[in-house]
Amino acid sequence: MSYFAEIDSNGVVQRVIVSEQDFINGGSVGDPVNWIQTRLNPTTFRKQYAGPGYTYDKANDVFVGPKPFASWKLDASFDWHPPTAMPDDGEEYIWNEDITSWEVCLCHDCRPDDGKEYIWNGDTTSWEVTIPPE
Repeated sequence: MSYFAEIDSNGVVQRVIVSEQDFINGGSVGDPVNWIQTRLNPTTFRKQYAGPGYTYDKANDVFVGPKPFASWKLDASFDWHPPTAMPDDGEEYIWNEDITSWEVCLCHDCRPDDGKEYIWNGDTTSWEVTIPPE
């Protein structure tokens, strides 16, 4: 069994399913050309695990995560970066897009510490898992 991401005409991931390649190739879930294999532990395979809202970059054969904030830029390794680096002084920081700067997180345990990767969602003002649990 493998993971497959369904992409729309713009390359945006609509959903991810677990399936056999033959099932995808048979057209049971639509045109097989719209399904791209992804992996939970991708290492060098398509950069990262795909999820809804990610974009498949066909030219580079990678999945790119959603842009976290309007001011962030995508680098040559397909990682998003803020316009200023997060301070490295031992404090916990969150990004404030309104002022395009880092702010000290008032609660040091605000980001879950469970081994998963999280990103701050300014729209919902909460931490969101960037990859699904295994």
